[in-house]
Amino acid sequence: MNFFAFYSLCLLLATGFYRVQAQEIAAADSSTAAAVRAATQRYHAATLADSRLLSGTDYVNRTKPYVQGSPFFPVSEVQLGSVRYDGFAYAAVPMRYDCQRDQLVVQPPGRAISLQLVPEKVATFTLAGHRFVRLVTDSVANPQVRTGFYDLLVDGPARLLARHHKKSYERPTPAGMEGHFEQTTRYVVQHHDAYYPVTRLKDVLAAFPDQKAALQKFVRKQHLSFGEGLRQYSLTALVGYYNTLR
Repeated sequence: MNFFAFYSLCLLLATGFYRVQAQEIAAADSSTAAAVRAATQRYHAATLADSRLLSGTDYVNRTKPYVQGSPFFPVSEVQLGSVRYDGFAYAAVPMRYDCQRDQLVVQPPGRAISLQLVPEKVATFTLAGHRFVRLVTDSVANPQVRTGFYDLLVDGPARLLARHHKKSYERPTPAGMEGHFEQTTRYVVQHHDAYYPVTRLKDVLAAFPDQKAALQKFVRKQHLSFGEGLRQYSLTALVGYYNTLR
């Protein structure tokens, strides 16, 4: 066997050895990752099963079978979220948000029933990319901004919040009863401990009179529109811009 043949054989054997080693390491890493995920899931299940979240009351979805849609936001399926409840933070909690009744509903592992948490004990929760905070307001002084859960769209010196609500409508037909859900969203600016319901540009300007000219210029430059289709986008952009002026 000449030198080049011998060298090629050694290189082939070495390559095969390292390939086997890499496969074994990858398999070990995969096995370790799977074990970590399983342990994490068991931890969260045990934590939830022995937590204050079980202090809620049984939740019953009273939606009638002929009503199309669901009272949940943003989706009807149970999803993993996080919640700060009674002073404690919980992660990977199976939950849904009933925005018809303004109730956060959790699904404890291994239990057939759902539980609705005590609203006064819920400080904040995240679900499907939305972060909700609970506002406690003076409904007499400001009846348009009631106590409840609000979707936090912009955080900072000025905050923009959205109040999502679903209402069911029913009517008789020759074939029987039918119904559906309709969702509405109202927006609120929180600034200096005051609340301003906002729909149009002039509402935002009334909340920030100190930067009226700058905000108007920004609206023109960005071609913002406050019609129903672009309202959330435009309000989010405008309040976010106001926070950069400070």
